[in-house]
Amino acid sequence: MPQGTLLVVDGHSFAYRAFFAIQRLSNSKGEATNAVFGFAKMVRKLLQEHKPSHGAIVMDLGEPVKRMEKLGTYKAQRKPMPDDLCSQIPWIHEFAKVSRVPLIERDGVEADDIIATLAVQAKQEEIKALIATSDKDFMQIVDGSIVLLNPAVKDGGVIDAAAVRARYGVAPAQIVDFLSLQGDSVDNIPGVPGVGEKTAASILNQFGPLDRLLEEPDRLADARLRQKLLDHRAQIELNRELVRLDTAVPLDVTLKQLALSGPDYPALIAWCARLEFRSLGEEIRRESQQASNPEFSLGFE
Repeated sequence: MPQGTLLVVDGHSFAYRAFFAIQRLSNSKGEATNAVFGFAKMVRKLLQEHKPSHGAIVMDLGEPVKRMEKLGTYKAQRKPMPDDLCSQIPWIHEFAKVSRVPLIERDGVEADDIIATLAVQAKQEEIKALIATSDKDFMQIVDGSIVLLNPAVKDGGVIDAAAVRARYGVAPAQIVDFLSLQGDSVDNIPGVPGVGEKTAASILNQFGPLDRLLEEPDRLADARLRQKLLDHRAQIELNRELVRLDTAVPLDVTLKQLALSGPDYPALIAWCARLEFRSLGEEIRRESQQASNPEFSLGFE
């Protein structure tokens, strides 16, 4: 049985979601505060609902160097971060600091790979990992010890191995091959022309790993589809390198350092005051008073 729970938040995913979900929120100085307010509310809700023993917020920093070296157009279609969101990132960093939730970012290393590395490390130490994200790439590492929490789904969107298969028709271990065939428009990764979700799932369920099929293409009776795979073999193999998460990123933080102890309440209340989050500040003030009661627990260890 897992000894504890690690909650890892996909920071930029949450920031963008909050930014577009909450409109026209600013302080008396006219500074946009919608993203940081929504971000704080979502993260606090996760902490309260799941009561993790360990936690981290992971953010992107700089460009995804390794994948861009392999595909120059990787994520090239994405627009720059809006100025009103960019200006709120430092406040998100400060929220993490006063909440005592470690924030991790590495220049040139995608947050996805850092998150995957932390989740796998937790699994190895018999700690359950919860990844809060709406990014389907993480489905490739889902198993009995690693599950996803999709903030886009009302009920919290718990995604386990059964949910992956129900959604895409393949097991988590097949997601890399599945996305390599289908492509991923979100990351600007081209797939095999004419191969969509159903065809990709059918190929993998019928013939198993792509490696075997590409080595023995004659097993595929559909001559037209077989030729498509052969014609785009180089693209498929490149896609697999791009889609596959790196679960061995060198990190200078240990799981022990990610143990949660609860917020710095005076600093968190002061942070709310500076940003003029009155109702949130009052909520946290009441929470801090309850926390001073030995019989009250926020779930931190």
